Parts: sequence; C-alpha cells; structure tokens
Amino acid sequence: GVEGFKHRDFFLKFFESKNSPNVIPIGTSGNVNQNESFIGVFEDILKTTNSTSIGIQDGDIWIKSILVEYLKGNKSLEDFIDLLSNQKGIYIPHTESNQYYFNFWEIENLYLMDELIECWTKDGKVLDQKTFQTILHKANDVISRQFLGTFLKKVSNIKIDYQQTPSMVEKLRKNIERIEKEIDNIQSIESRTSKLTQYLIDNNIWNWLPGKELKSHLQNLGYEFNESIVDFEKIKLSQEIRKILEH
Repeated sequence: GVEGFKHRDFFLKFFESKNSPNVIPIGTSGNVNQNESFIGVFEDILKTTNSTSIGIQDGDIWIKSILVEYLKGNKSLEDFIDLLSNQKGIYIPHTESNQYYFNFWEIENLYLMDELIECWTKDGKVLDQKTFQTILHKANDVISRQFLGTFLKKVSNIKIDYQQTPSMVEKLRKNIERIEKEIDNIQSIESRTSKLTQYLIDNNIWNWLPGKELKSHLQNLGYEFNESIVDFEKIKLSQEIRKILEH
C-alpha cells in the first residue's frame, strides 16, 4: 500500500544514491501468522525467474516465538532480555543465508532511533530522549496491548483487532483471560506484559517497542517529524543500514 512505499522511500534515504538497493515493499496487514506463506510465494517467484534477492522482515516476526514463551511463563524476563541483547547491529540473520530480520520491532522504529529523535518537534521544541522516555512511561498501556495482540495472533492463529477503543480493549482482555485458564501456574499474562514493557522503557531498549503505535502516538500528541535536519550521509545509522549491501 501507500504506507509501504513511504517507508521504502525513507529507508532508501540512508543509502548513497549511486549505491542503493532495489526495495520492494511487502505487507501482510499486520498479521504475523500470514508472513510465512506470503514470503514462500515470493521465494517461489524468485526461483522461477532465476533472480536473486535479499529479504528483510520486520523484527516482530523474529520475536513472536520467544514472546509467547515469556508470556506463558516458560522463559524468564532475564532470559528474554538476554536474547534481545545478544543481537548486534541492524539486522538479525535468518536461517536462510539471503534473509534477515530487522533488529527492531518494525520499519517504523527507524523514525524513533536515537539519532532521529531530534527530528520530532512540537510547538518549535525538539523532542529529547528524556522527554521521549516520559512519554513512553505514560503510554505503557498502549505499548503493552501491542505485545498482547502479537501474542494472541501467535497462540490463537486468528487476526486480533487490538485498537485502543474501550470495546476492543475489553475484547483483548477476555481473550487473554480465556488463554490464562488453559495455562497452569502462571501469573497474569497482562502483568508479565506490563513488566516487560516497563523494563524496555526503563533501560532504553526502544528498538523493541512497537514502532507503528509509538509513531502514531507522537503524532497524536502533536509532534511532527522533520527529516530535513538530518545529514543521512554522516549519521551512524546510515552506515549500519548500508551493511545489508555487503552480504
């Protein structure tokens, strides 16, 4: 869709104009369970045309299985965080040599990276990291619901509408309660989710917070993103993103 091409164009800004990849946006309407079949079709097309390609998937596809294990109580928060911390750089290698995941939740997280936080302004005032962290704390519930929604998609194999309307929040809670009854000796899944969200915020592990919702949240608060103040040629993030061309 239109958003996919907007993200493609933004992603390409990090590359040199004479040495940039050919990016084909792929979307799955936010349903992480549709991803494998969609990618499979794309790979079949590549094989039949004798083409070569490097695929990059959103990080929520990579994280969904360990998120389920944590929220079910099968993995401690410490072990969960260790798995995240052990991932270095912008990309996580896939089991396939020509596929990678972003080492962050989704493409929208690029707008929230450390070097780009100052691009967000409101009433002429630049957003700093301390203010951003305060905003994140106040948005704890908003963030937690995205983790819960991803969890439910994975364990229930259904598409969950987990928007912030009261009716949808209540529907989300009922689904969680139903699943909790099927799991023995577990503390509240909502409690574990809140604990995870709080840890990520407190320790500035913002790359694993849901980027789409946070980007929208900032815009709803009146912040605007101005990329014109960034020298994409010089920032460290560009150097990291360009490494995909070295593989």
